[in-house]
Amino acid sequence: MRYLLSFILLCCACLGLRGQNFNNIEHLSTSNDRYAVANMEISVCSEKISVYSSKNKALIEEIPFSSKGKGINHKLLYSNKLQQGFLFLEKHSELSEGCSIYKIEKGDIRYLCEFPFAAYTSENGERMDYNNILPYLSVIRSDKRTLLFINTPMIVSCPDSPKEEILETKHFYHILTNNGFELRNY
Repeated sequence: MRYLLSFILLCCACLGLRGQNFNNIEHLSTSNDRYAVANMEISVCSEKISVYSSKNKALIEEIPFSSKGKGINHKLLYSNKLQQGFLFLEKHSELSEGCSIYKIEKGDIRYLCEFPFAAYTSENGERMDYNNILPYLSVIRSDKRTLLFINTPMIVSCPDSPKEEILETKHFYHILTNNGFELRNY
């Protein structure tokens, strides 16, 4: 039954039936750390997010975050139709420890939740390791639900902690609630 539900959900997403995909927003051509959406320009640097008005380049907001790693990976998924999106910030060192998610809605940006998952993958033929999960994330809106999917076979929940667990992604998805994206089993 859960495989049938997965198949139907995937078909709806692929065919666009009553669904809305959140598209990957490319960086502005002048920089790898700036995006332009919803009359805003969003700049991500090592310890803060700066949000500017795209009309007059005035600073609207600065959101500080702690960066305890070697750098920041980021990804922006946005739907122009819904005027809604999600900015994912992964602070990395030797191993990925997950990411922070910020919600963009109608010209406003706010912290949403922590997403304590890393991709359990092999890069360049090396052994399996805890890698950046951002390339594997996709978000769709189906009816009134916003769903997040991880498009890699295995992930690590709560990496580098006592609650660490390796999971197969075919058994679950994430749904947006008031508390952020929550894990749900099929």
